[in-house]
Formats: sequence, structure tokens, C-alpha cells
Amino acid sequence: MKMRLASLGAQLTTWLNNAYAAPYVINSIPNQPLMSALSVDLKSILRMNYNVVNEQLKGSCKTDNVSEILVLLTNVVLQCLRTTQENHKGAFNLDLNSLVCSANDFLSIANCIEDFFEDMVASNDLLSPLVEAMSSIFTDDAISAARSTHLYIFECITEGEDESQPSHNTT
Repeated sequence: MKMRLASLGAQLTTWLNNAYAAPYVINSIPNQPLMSALSVDLKSILRMNYNVVNEQLKGSCKTDNVSEILVLLTNVVLQCLRTTQENHKGAFNLDLNSLVCSANDFLSIANCIEDFFEDMVASNDLLSPLVEAMSSIFTDDAISAARSTHLYIFECITEGEDESQPSHNTT
């Protein structure tokens, strides 16, 4: 089982790093929040790993250990996601649009984590703190990105004030 967990963790880390390293393109759709492909990519990776976790459980021989195996597999998935998020979260905060996009992406991923693991959490009390902690990390990062937008807003206001100020000649 330790080999499977290590293999799952290594593969998942590779996929997550690839998703975060992909070109950051902001999708601007009228009447929709700014989003990037990152949230879609991470949701796909989560969905795929959710299926792997379920398959691992079906393949386990002893039903006595299902709860323990579920916690271990879910922990690997969430720990890889946490580490990758912590390593890359600031890379997207380049300007006002990217901060807004990051906030939307991270909030979407937090909701996705809660949705994907909802059934597992309902059947296993040990998973609840893991899922809540992971969702909280993305929610906190979304809030942080949203709070950082003021820097760019005030910068634009300040630039506008500088241009509109009359020059004071004392000659």
C-alpha cells in the first residue's frame, strides 16, 4: 500500500505542477467572472484522483481497512494539492485582472474540493478535518488575492490624480 501511495503522490504532483506551469490565460467571457484554465485543470485532476481513490477502495481486500485506506488516499491527494498550491499561488498575481482571476479560480477550487469529497466525508469523520483544511487554504488564498486588488485600484487613482493636477509655477 505504501508503494501505491508513493506512486499516486508522485504522479499527482507531476500533474499538478504541469497544471500550474501551463500558460496563465485569463478567460474573459461577458457577464461571467474572470477565470483561467487552472481551475478547470485542477478540477479535472481532482475528479480523476477521486475516481482513483474509489477504485483503490474497491480493490482493497479487507473491508475492515477501508476507512483507514480512504483517509490515507485522500490525505495523499489533498497534501499534494496543498503543497503545489503553496508553491505556486503567488505566481498569478501580476496585475488587477490576474488577481481577480486568481480569487475566482481559488474560490471555485475550494468549492470543488468540498463537493468532490462530500460523500466521503459523510461516511468518514476522519476526513472532515482534511477536506475542511484544504478548502480553507484555497478560500484564504482567494480572499488574499481579492484583498490585494486595492493596490492596483489605488495605483490607477493616484496616476489619474497626478495627471489632473494643475502645475504650480511660482515664477
